[in-house]
Amino acid sequence: MKLLFAIPLLWLFAGCTPVPGTAVPVAPTRVVTTPVMATAVPSPTPTASMTTTPILSPVPTWTATPLPTVTPAQEVTLPTPSPTPTLTAACQQPEDWPPEDWPPDVLWSDCTHRKVSPDGRWVATFWGLSDLCWSGLGIFNVTTSELKAIDIPLGAHWFEFMPNNRLLFGIGTCSNDEVYLYYPETEDVRWLAGGSSHPGPQWNVANTAFVMNVGGWGWAYANFWAYDMAADQIFFSTNDTIGLAYWTPDGLSVIYQYVSLEYTENGSDLMLGPGAIHLVEMESGEERPLLSDPQYHYYLCLTGECQWDGDWLLIQRIPYTPRVFVGDGSEEYNSQAEINARNCVEYARACPEPVEKLWLNWRTGDTRPYD
Repeated sequence: MKLLFAIPLLWLFAGCTPVPGTAVPVAPTRVVTTPVMATAVPSPTPTASMTTTPILSPVPTWTATPLPTVTPAQEVTLPTPSPTPTLTAACQQPEDWPPEDWPPDVLWSDCTHRKVSPDGRWVATFWGLSDLCWSGLGIFNVTTSELKAIDIPLGAHWFEFMPNNRLLFGIGTCSNDEVYLYYPETEDVRWLAGGSSHPGPQWNVANTAFVMNVGGWGWAYANFWAYDMAADQIFFSTNDTIGLAYWTPDGLSVIYQYVSLEYTENGSDLMLGPGAIHLVEMESGEERPLLSDPQYHYYLCLTGECQWDGDWLLIQRIPYTPRVFVGDGSEEYNSQAEINARNCVEYARACPEPVEKLWLNWRTGDTRPYD
């Protein structure tokens, strides 16, 4: 990795001479990530001094036509005025690609995967290696027609613009990763926390905040953290949840399933407490139990999508029985009994009777029978 970053990124595009500043896919050293709320070892935290390396000098003879404002998820095709170099031209594969010391089957990404900022001033794109789990990120200034490589470790595999035109992206293993923010105006890069591209940022109804669910270590839990865009900060995080977190209909609170976790002395077997339902208010960051009972285990949003009836949310409960779940190194791990027990706790499937559905009022914590 040191060798790759020792060569300036300027070599990639200036004079069509490539630089092995992307990554050599032969035994690459990827960013190793773990959940942020567990025992995460995050990628080296970028600082404000990290700047981008210019790839294409501004072209003073042509003023780019601003692109129309689009939503962050929309893909666009950029105009290509001739003969002035644009993003498309800058992203073309160099004639002598790949470098002599690289494998001959290394493919070049032509920056076809692009997203435009809501104000139409910036275009983000993958560049370099075509493997979307081992790529760099470039940022194109529509006003100046300048393309720069964002100064980050390679391994970017998803990105999206936030409503305030900042770029949110993940670096990692195409499943669990580290989430960063890029500020186009200042070219600063900021590490936020661990995250996951599945399902990715879950925005509230006003598009002012999002929840990022994080796959936990092993099967037993999934963490989450919640980010307030106006405050530019994470207002809540946890490392003891099972299942995903969801926004309330007003977009001002996060509701999630809370489960206490305790590993046994062998370090692999796990004891789970009864599942409760908690609520977190975005403005204050205050967390409070909404529904709990030591005799029951409660589940949220059984199909992955919440079913609402006004302020009422459909939930499920089963009697709670203390149980030690064996680790995946045990011979019993793949037994049907263990599989059913894990499916019950994690997905509310194959649970022993009685299984009850209830409506929960997210404002008051009251319940009523399911009709």
